[in-house]
Amino acid sequence: MARIPDQPPKILLVDDEPNMLHLTQRILNHHGFPNEGFTSAVNAYETLRTGDETPDLVLSDVDMPEMNGLEFYRKVRHLKPHLRFLFVTGSPSQLHDSQGSFPREAGLLLKPFTAESLLRAIQVRMNQHTPSPEE
Repeated sequence: MARIPDQPPKILLVDDEPNMLHLTQRILNHHGFPNEGFTSAVNAYETLRTGDETPDLVLSDVDMPEMNGLEFYRKVRHLKPHLRFLFVTGSPSQLHDSQGSFPREAGLLLKPFTAESLLRAIQVRMNQHTPSPEE
């Protein structure tokens, strides 16, 4: 979905903690960011795979059951290689898994965060180029 200039990016949120997900959605809604939230990376992936619209940014927790944020990122990159990612974590040690380390083309925001730091991280990430896997 091509974004119309001067419109806020559409954001897909994934966090297995419902309270954190709702808090983040409240911040985004208050600042006019259209968003859709999921407490499961598996469900979020299925929506990306089968849905008609593609968000401008995925904001994903790292430490989640079923499929962690890094696994989710890798699956989505195969499906939509230019989709921007911003990871959120309270556990920086979770940025490495058996498949490798934190992807350099994704952004990172540490928990706990403020509304200001969230909005700044989104702005920074939206202004960065996301290379395709071949780049």
